[in-house]
Amino acid sequence: MNAKDQSGTGNLADEGWNVLTCNQLAMPNSTGTESMFIPYTFNYQEYTEQCQKDYGLTPDFKWALREFGGFNITRDL
Repeated sequence: MNAKDQSGTGNLADEGWNVLTCNQLAMPNSTGTESMFIPYTFNYQEYTEQCQKDYGLTPDFKWALREFGGFNITRDL
């Protein structure tokens, strides 16, 4: 891995985070009209299709919750 390569040339070193988010660390987020950010609704289907097309992976959207907790905030924290 060349740590100085920030050109996004497409090798695994540059794509590592994208592969991880398409596998176990998908981070869906949305923003509403009451936010300082532009309103956006995360589309699970489109994201999954893009991950399957790019890397042959299907995101496991609940992996982090199963692994680290968070389904029940009162119990888990």
